[in-house]
This record gives sequence, C-alpha cells and structure tokens, in this order.
Amino acid sequence: MLEKNIGNTYSVTSEETKKDLAYTPAAKEFVRKNPGIISQAKKAIDQIISSDLNYFENDSILLEKIGESSSNSMTTRFKLHTKESGEDFFIKINRSSGFHEQGAEEVRIMSDVKVALQNYSDKLVKVVDFVLGYKDSNYAYYIAKFDTSLTQSLDEILEKMPANERLEIKSRVNSLKDYLGNDTSRDYADIWYSNMSYNKQTKEITLYDFRE
Repeated sequence: MLEKNIGNTYSVTSEETKKDLAYTPAAKEFVRKNPGIISQAKKAIDQIISSDLNYFENDSILLEKIGESSSNSMTTRFKLHTKESGEDFFIKINRSSGFHEQGAEEVRIMSDVKVALQNYSDKLVKVVDFVLGYKDSNYAYYIAKFDTSLTQSLDEILEKMPANERLEIKSRVNSLKDYLGNDTSRDYADIWYSNMSYNKQTKEITLYDFRE
C-alpha cells in the first residue's frame, strides 16, 4: 500500500486489493472525528440499491437517494446527513465495471481542474467542494460537501429550460471544453452535462467529476 500527498490531496493505492483512495485534509479530519461513518454509509448504499427503498436511517446517519443519471442508470446520487456533526454530503456512485477508473482518480483530476479554473474568464464556473474518492471491486464513490444545486444534474435541468437559456448554457459549457482542451497537462474527458449541476438563481455551473 502506498500513500502519497499530491498538492492538497492524499492518495492511497493498493495493488493487491485493487483499491484506490484519494481524499482531502478535511476528509481525513472528518473520518478521525466520526469513526465508522464511511462504512455505515457504504452499507446503507448497498441496502438501498438492493431494495426499493429511497432512504436509510439509523442513530448516526440519514442517507437519501436523490437521483440517477438520465443517461446511465448505473450512476446514482445520494445525500448523506451525519447526525453527530450535522454535516451534509453529496455522494455519486458508479456500479459498472466500465467505471473502474473513477472515484479516487476523479478527485485527483478535479483537483487539477480547480487549479486550471483560477485563470478562467467565466467566474461562475466552479468545482464542487470534493472531499473523498474511493474505488473498490464493486463501486466507485465520489463524495463532496452537499449543495442544494446537486440534487439535479445539468442534463436533467436543460430538458426543462426555455430554448434561449438552454443555448446560453450550452455555449458556456462549450467554452469550458475549449479552455480545458488547451491544458496540456491532462487530456480531460467526460466533460458532459451529467457531470455538472446548475444554480438557476446564481447562474453558477458546478463541476462534479471528470475523467482522463
């Protein structure tokens, strides 16, 4: 097992178990103060996915299913409320073998995207406040601090928008793709509406998770 500190993100990988973890200092501190919360959340996710339930609750957590990708039913979004600390988190999971590179690697990539956006002209484009990414043999997890705009992905929002607003947002996303395409340090992929959210009041576009 190997632990590395890259920028403001820690990475732990294991060749033997094929597990991959990336997390921020904030996540490290949260886990230290709330032992067992992550394992409880994983068990709750398993229970929801294997049943018709949309939520799970015990003395420590409340986990709610808040949506699935309209383009991929193997991608599910959750809201996790931790009762001890009162914190809320956004969890996006992929449960297809085709997403084996996601989770931890997405956290590392989005850390680079955050740096790249520092010089971007559209200041209403931001990266979600991610805290942890994890991959095991079953799922890839991407965890961030919760924001109300994360309850719907941008592709779902665009379907219900007036044509003029839809065109404006698509133009902004295309400009973002062009800008990140000029970043020679990474070959970004998955810059799709399903990996973004949108706040109608502030006009902010929030980016969740890209791949390379």
